[in-house]
Amino acid sequence: LLSSVAQGQKYEWGSKEFLISEEAKDVLMKVDKKLIFNLKDYADKLDEKANKLRRIVKEIREPLQAAKGIEEEYLSNPLNSFPLIRHLFEDWRFIKDFMAKPAGEEQINYLKLQLTELPWQVNAKDATEAIYRIAKTYDVSPYDMANGQIDVIQFNSSLTAWDCFAIAKLHFQFGEYRAANKWMNITMKRMLDDYEEEHEVLGLTFDEVILMKSRCLVELGELDKARDLLLTMPELAEDANNYLDLYTAHPYKPDAEAPEFSEDFRDVCSSSHIPEPTRLHCRYNSSTSPFLKIAPLKMEEISLDPYIVVYHNVLPDREIKEILRFESELEPTMVANYNNPLMKSKYRTALGFWLPNEGRLLDQLRERIGDITGLEAKPLMSFQLLKYGFGAHYSPHHDFLNMSLERIKIDGDRIATVLFYLNDPPHGGATAFNALDIKVAPERGMALFWYNLQGETLDFDELTSHCACPVIHGTKLGELKKLISKED
Repeated sequence: LLSSVAQGQKYEWGSKEFLISEEAKDVLMKVDKKLIFNLKDYADKLDEKANKLRRIVKEIREPLQAAKGIEEEYLSNPLNSFPLIRHLFEDWRFIKDFMAKPAGEEQINYLKLQLTELPWQVNAKDATEAIYRIAKTYDVSPYDMANGQIDVIQFNSSLTAWDCFAIAKLHFQFGEYRAANKWMNITMKRMLDDYEEEHEVLGLTFDEVILMKSRCLVELGELDKARDLLLTMPELAEDANNYLDLYTAHPYKPDAEAPEFSEDFRDVCSSSHIPEPTRLHCRYNSSTSPFLKIAPLKMEEISLDPYIVVYHNVLPDREIKEILRFESELEPTMVANYNNPLMKSKYRTALGFWLPNEGRLLDQLRERIGDITGLEAKPLMSFQLLKYGFGAHYSPHHDFLNMSLERIKIDGDRIATVLFYLNDPPHGGATAFNALDIKVAPERGMALFWYNLQGETLDFDELTSHCACPVIHGTKLGELKKLISKED
């Protein structure tokens, strides 16, 4: 597609993260508004041209109406014959030129210019996959999604036939033919409810939908239904058997790999999920550091083994605002891979930015981490500002690396993690520990702390597998700090 061009172009439209960046989405809304006004201007120009032609039709029709029934007498008058001959010789040539002259050239050229500023195919694919992630994670049916209901939220919006068809095609590409077929049914219903001419202008025809739906049915082994469907369309009926022969002779091979969402990931992220009750409790921590004896922090124990705890109201609004000054620096996050140290991954669909190591604010945050954890947070690893937009997630993973690697033997592994939350997402975006059946909802000013390695042995704690559930509504902002065992 265009992904190879987009790589490395941080500020080009093709690489902008429209799903997450409010600034980019705001620009899109403004561009769309201008294009709609431009389209209206174009329609007005067409109307203006059509009105001129109607006036010409009215004028040149008048002599014919006057001559009706008395043609011979009418044409015997030289003042009628002369205009007729002159009109037929001159006027129709000018009319031809006027008809051939494009109306609204200025508007057409403006649209051509703006097309270079619009999202690319890779952006549209990312947006479709975000909807796919939400539907898969929160078990949203095609019918509910198309009618604006996601999980427990009923939005005042719905999906168009074009939207539904795009989602259907994605399921088809993933080889999920039953889901694709359901989205095709909704697409067809939407098209029947609307004006067919409108769909054709915007590149969607009923024949195209019928052909893809019939292909889905063939892949599902329902040849009779596929044949019956094709026979309902006069344009396709004659070649129905040829289509079926082609589809059966060449079974479709999925050209894209569907994202994997483990059952425990879906279960723990679902809003219907009710964690097992615990006997743990909330209390004030006044013992981790001398400072807490003066100003204890409200803490909520989530788990004792592994140790996971939430601290409430540890980041004041002033510091949050100061951190969010760096929001404009956000760009796609990279995932560490030792064959390819930094790479963009479908397993983590967020924006990130490593904050500068120096400064009063960062020093204060390190001191606060020391108060919370009892560990010294030296600036070997920076704080990372993170932002998740709609559908953005992080698949289950561990924060520890691998002690057998030479680099980790020198630097040390990630003994613990502290995650600060900078806002209150309206819905979705929880941090979930899938192996423990625990889910923590984001809360502005809150800090989540856990150990990645076990006690004195520093062995991997496999139970710390965690994930970021997809954001449904709004965005999630957080700040991450991973503590190193040998340096912190």
